[in-house]
Amino acid sequence: MLSDQESGRGTLRLVSIFLALSTFAPLPAMAANDRPWEPGWSVVPYGWLAGFDGEIGVNSAGLDPGGGLGLADLVEFSTDGELEEIGFMLYAAWRGERWSAAVDSVWANVKQDAKLVLRGLLPDSSLRLTIDGNIYHATLGYLLSETERSALVAYGGARYYDVELVVDASGGLLPSPVSASGSTQWLDATAGLRWTYRPSPRWDITALADFGAGDSDASWQVFATIGYHFSWGAIRAGYRRLDVDYQSGDYVLDAALEGPLVGVAFQF
Repeated sequence: MLSDQESGRGTLRLVSIFLALSTFAPLPAMAANDRPWEPGWSVVPYGWLAGFDGEIGVNSAGLDPGGGLGLADLVEFSTDGELEEIGFMLYAAWRGERWSAAVDSVWANVKQDAKLVLRGLLPDSSLRLTIDGNIYHATLGYLLSETERSALVAYGGARYYDVELVVDASGGLLPSPVSASGSTQWLDATAGLRWTYRPSPRWDITALADFGAGDSDASWQVFATIGYHFSWGAIRAGYRRLDVDYQSGDYVLDAALEGPLVGVAFQF
């Protein structure tokens, strides 16, 4: 998870970018259609200052250098450190009069300090955890209601995870640096709601929440952005949290990926 200081600096940087673009970008004439639900296409690339928080487990075969340490087959870690990498997202959607379809792609490569969970086997060792993953979410939505300023959409779909964990350890009781890694893929069905509120032609607020289950015991996300509109699209900034609880014989991921984001929405 991001430290309070790092999260504050990251949020300030993203807000500064958002305000600068809003201030200095040219302001063309507003499009005639400023409904909260606008049929058409949109493509939104985001930069995401994301970090992991939670419990992570991987097979210990590569971590045990011998010497009678006796590590369990599955060793679990908790993240404890500051973010070193950012993530990226790409959201693409089609909207008809009532139906919509969307694809959401997330990539993140996060490196953080880690510590063993409830174990003192490597008390003085330096542990470094790298999470490298892709998450793809495809949905089909239906416009439940629309007013002059707001729109509510129900959607369902599937979320696919492709995640690799790498643990590097050195020092302490270890005679030499060791490393362990694990990768796996799984699929969840999802259902959720997305709400858009447009207080003025220039501004909108969008929030969504969904829940998933399947190969995971449970997964969910919350995602909120504020957008400033031009004739060609909008500049967006917000916050996102993706949470998943997945376990297999030699793999555990009970963690959240979260952080502030900023992006540009192109509408067609």
